[in-house]
Amino acid sequence: MNKEIRIYIDALDCASCAVTIDKTMQRLNIQDYNVLIPLKEVQISFDEQIVSEKNILGKLKKAGYKGEIIND
Repeated sequence: MNKEIRIYIDALDCASCAVTIDKTMQRLNIQDYNVLIPLKEVQISFDEQIVSEKNILGKLKKAGYKGEIIND
């Protein structure tokens, strides 16, 4: 089942950051995501049976980006 989340990343402020986040999502085999530099967030749709929120946040942190899930 797909889950949608938004992650706020304070350090997301340039195209180079977006490329790094793109690579991180690809390594996690997440195909449905959108990096929004002006909002400093990443919108992600993923299968919870394949990857978890904790895993996504951990991989982002390993890439140098501390993310925080936005709760609406």
